[in-house]
Amino acid sequence: MTNIHLDKILVLDFGSQYTQLIARRVREIGIYCELLPYDVDDNFIKKFNPKGVILSGGPDIVTLNDSARAPQIIFELGVPVLGICYGMQTIAMQFGGQAVSANKHEYGSAQIKCEDDECHLFTNLSDDTNDDGHALLDVWMSHGIEVNTLPDGFKLIASTNNCAIAGFANIEKHYYGLQFHPEVTHTKQGKHILEHFVAGICN
Repeated sequence: MTNIHLDKILVLDFGSQYTQLIARRVREIGIYCELLPYDVDDNFIKKFNPKGVILSGGPDIVTLNDSARAPQIIFELGVPVLGICYGMQTIAMQFGGQAVSANKHEYGSAQIKCEDDECHLFTNLSDDTNDDGHALLDVWMSHGIEVNTLPDGFKLIASTNNCAIAGFANIEKHYYGLQFHPEVTHTKQGKHILEHFVAGICN
């Protein structure tokens, strides 16, 4: 019998109303995960030994000096990391990128354009296509801050008409950021995106 605790995902909670849904979706895929506060002790994270880490969204303002940050230890484990909404923004800031107050706050349905065919998060996923052949995905946005400068080593993987950087990736390190929420049902391909991360990228 397979020991599900050998392959597990750590979800770090920054306070989003959707965080419990992230853990639920991962478990629905058949992967064991635990949900813990973002400031959990480094030694616990080492002992937990996750195959991958997901950073949730949250209400904090990432541009403030005292705002929450992901524990540095997760970037020293050599495992894939997925940041969602605030999680994406703090990855950007921690690796030298920048974020600003969005010109247009987005709350509700949006459509992202997949900008990179090599991004495994979006492989074979599409709700529509544009005239240039780019895949389009219907997603759920909820943010007033957005990343406006990519960190070194990261590239654009998704955009919307209102959000130039709606997703980024450091393919070499397997770090990913999504400004939208794949865990909610309004993001039609959201469960598949999470499955590509936990089952595919995290192996």
